[in-house]
Amino acid sequence: MTANDDQVYIDAGWDVRLDAEIKKYPDGVFCMWFNDKWESENFCTFPILSRRWVETLGYLQFPFFEHFFADAWLWMLAKAVGREHYIEDMVVEHRHWKTGKSEKDATYEMHATSEEDSRQARDRAVIDKFERYFLADVEALKAIMKQ
Repeated sequence: MTANDDQVYIDAGWDVRLDAEIKKYPDGVFCMWFNDKWESENFCTFPILSRRWVETLGYLQFPFFEHFFADAWLWMLAKAVGREHYIEDMVVEHRHWKTGKSEKDATYEMHATSEEDSRQARDRAVIDKFERYFLADVEALKAIMKQ
């Protein structure tokens, strides 16, 4: 599971609920996420992956991203194999400074991007440059779903 220092587990029993949701995927291939009260169902901000998924692909997060699209890559993989699973009624709030629920601290500043240094643009380019790896990962996940 991926996490940041700006997420707060609001609902008690999230772990029990996660165990129940995992049982829906006996082949162990899924990407789940909780309601973060920001992106919610529109985007998987903090992916929860199975051990089988990670062991099959050999990574928790694709290693070529600097910062911005590691979660998007995983969510796109899940969508490509039909295994994206949003858990709407459990809240793990993303208290990003843009939501007004935290201050823009040194960590946020460290990851800021500008026209001169656009990590976001570089990470977006990784998606295009490594499409062949994405497609190979889709096939690897599909293969273990058949077993």
